[in-house]
Amino acid sequence: MVMLAFFGSALVKKLLPYVLVAAAFVGTVVYIDYRAYHRGWDAASAAQMAAAAAEASRVAEANAKAVEEALRTIDRLTIEKEIRDAQIEDLIREGAADPTAGSTALPPSSVRRLNSVN
Repeated sequence: MVMLAFFGSALVKKLLPYVLVAAAFVGTVVYIDYRAYHRGWDAASAAQMAAAAAEASRVAEANAKAVEEALRTIDRLTIEKEIRDAQIEDLIREGAADPTAGSTALPPSSVRRLNSVN
């Protein structure tokens, strides 16, 4: 009963249009803020997705370059290994042909042969 009397009072009837205008204004501001927030959120999300795609392509490109470099290095090292293996085979063959191979001291020719390995 007291509430009904309050809403029926002259003061409330006089202020009601102002309160409704203020509520409509606040509602409009909140709605505009909500829309602007989501528009900004969508723009930021799109920018983030574009940045993520650019980063992913940059990483893929860097990985491809690294793989190419690794393959070139593997090829170079394989060639060096084959050369080194051939040198070792030659040294083993020369060592087997050396008449002083069983002695406990190394003659100068054996030392030179060992020093030729880099």
